[in-house]
Amino acid sequence: MTVDQAVALGLADEPDDPWRAGPGAGLTRREREIAALVATGMTNREIARKLQLSVRTVEAHVDHALTKLGLRTRTQLAARMHQDGLAPGNT
Repeated sequence: MTVDQAVALGLADEPDDPWRAGPGAGLTRREREIAALVATGMTNREIARKLQLSVRTVEAHVDHALTKLGLRTRTQLAARMHQDGLAPGNT
């Protein structure tokens, strides 16, 4: 068995992960969680308090999410979460 075959076999056996190719693809779970809270209008300080993280950690996750999604502002991030159905309250 070649390395490529082993990788393909391993990937085929993994459970389906809706985040791998769908909305929010490329973001970590924590980045998605924080981006969703940004979409509710919470500030970094409020998110940090809610998740028991430092404000700097929240800022880093927001920055990473913006970069990965090719966005520049929190407003764009919030809009993207709503558009992709990842904001709390979306059905």
